[in-house]
Amino acid sequence: MKIIDAIYSRMINEMAPVPPETGGIIGGHGDIVEYVCFDTPNINGAAVNLPPCRYIPNVGLLNEQIEEWRIQGIDFYGVFHTHSHSMHELSSGDKDYIMTIMKAMPEFVSELYFPLVLPGESMVSYIATRNDKGIFINGDTIERIEKKCE
Repeated sequence: MKIIDAIYSRMINEMAPVPPETGGIIGGHGDIVEYVCFDTPNINGAAVNLPPCRYIPNVGLLNEQIEEWRIQGIDFYGVFHTHSHSMHELSSGDKDYIMTIMKAMPEFVSELYFPLVLPGESMVSYIATRNDKGIFINGDTIERIEKKCE
């Protein structure tokens, strides 16, 4: 995953320590992550208390952002969420959710990123790819790129 250094820093430094887990979405141009939208837990207009070890996305908010990005010509590149510092790998629940997202995406979307953010520390990237043999989730390298953000 190629990501603008300023966006990487925002994701690491602006995410609250866990628990609870939280997340958001990433987008960009030309296979470079240039945009981030931090999620706000909200169900039926009211803030909620979430379980400490589970990220439940505010799908309405995130889908609105994806649509706004689409109108602006920004590509949706994936979903991220936080883990505690000792959890550098996807859980089985994370993998199930990634499969659900990939199956719901239009056929032309052949890959999405699913980074884990370890607040205040680092990020671990995963990529889900789709081809004629199925959907696969693998570890991915992170390339931080120096570029001025909008």
